[in-house]
Amino acid sequence: NAFQESWAQFCYYTSGQEAFYKNKKIDCSLTFYFKVKELEDRLGNVSSTEQKPSQIIWTSSSASQAKNFKIEDFQHKNGKDPYSSSKFAIDILSVALNEKMNKQNVFSHSVCPGLVMTNMTYGILPQWFWTLMIPLLWLLHFFVPSMTNNTENGTEALIWLSAQDPMTLDPQTKYMSHVNVFNKPYVAKSKMNINPELAEKFIQELDQLNNSFQLKLKSKVKN
Repeated sequence: NAFQESWAQFCYYTSGQEAFYKNKKIDCSLTFYFKVKELEDRLGNVSSTEQKPSQIIWTSSSASQAKNFKIEDFQHKNGKDPYSSSKFAIDILSVALNEKMNKQNVFSHSVCPGLVMTNMTYGILPQWFWTLMIPLLWLLHFFVPSMTNNTENGTEALIWLSAQDPMTLDPQTKYMSHVNVFNKPYVAKSKMNINPELAEKFIQELDQLNNSFQLKLKSKVKN
């Protein structure tokens, strides 16, 4: 269908780690917002007899720091900590979308999986290094509950959140996967205190970027 075709085109443009648009790099973490825009009409399943809210869950991080994010450079082309900036952008986006889409029965929240050993961490440092560090990482979880280490523990907050009634949740809270001293996972909460004005401004910037992309996409399809 038309959506599948447009999304296939979009995925082509965003292949690899970054997309290029008008000779400028686009932060790939922002492409998820474009996908939400494409699905917007299908989100928020409401019938005459029953309401079934939709929930958008974003994977954020405890590394999210407001000091590393600038609305004037939200793609972080000039900063020194793109990971932290992109995760704070996700937190802002989650709060903004929750406010914007509540009327159509759509809710948005963010989670942090903690430190999980995946191919991503192996890309930061060699796998042999992490193998040597495993005993230390397991010891650290006695003092640092966010050291979830494996994917099963890391998904605890996501699974818990997906089973909740999103209408009862605080959009300004980040839900964290933690483990106790016995390595049993549990969900912790962290208040984000996102400025609503900043969230609204960020949505406006993304909408402008999305509109520009849609115009370019239509031009490509015609050609």
